[in-house]
Amino acid sequence: AGVTAIAAGTRAGVEEAVHTFAAEEMDAAGVPGIVFVMVDANGTAIAEVFGLADVSGGRQMTADTPLRVGSISKPVTAALGLELTARGEIDLDVPVDTYLDVELTDRYGQASTVRQLLQHRGGYPDAFAESHHLEAEDAQGLDEWVRKLADRSIAPNVVASYSSVGYTLAGAGMAGA
Repeated sequence: AGVTAIAAGTRAGVEEAVHTFAAEEMDAAGVPGIVFVMVDANGTAIAEVFGLADVSGGRQMTADTPLRVGSISKPVTAALGLELTARGEIDLDVPVDTYLDVELTDRYGQASTVRQLLQHRGGYPDAFAESHHLEAEDAQGLDEWVRKLADRSIAPNVVASYSSVGYTLAGAGMAGA
């Protein structure tokens, strides 16, 4: 019923579906807390919080609890890339370092294109453990991150390989543009 209501776009249906999901799935998935936000053309339409932000301390999740957005940012990044392309502000088929202050040439030649990065064909490994830090003291600026970027592990366009690193690099190029 909740999925049908979401498809129909009713606020009550969305809220019901979110509450049902939280009640049924959080424990099963081992997720201690969730923040759900739905935004429409007028701003925040629904904001719901469930569970704990800090399990050991028993601190409740709030709408202001900082969370990493994770891979949900990938479709947002891709949509931005298409929007910037439509405006003529970037070209998907030029090396991403065209838009950066760093040259990213490595043993595979010129840098991957924005298109290759958005298609997960840029040649960068995901490197999840090396690229996702939970502690604020481990954080670094995007420019610093790009300067420290490791070379690609395979040539671009050889194989599709899920890559948060590639998407972050594509986003850095868009920010540089």
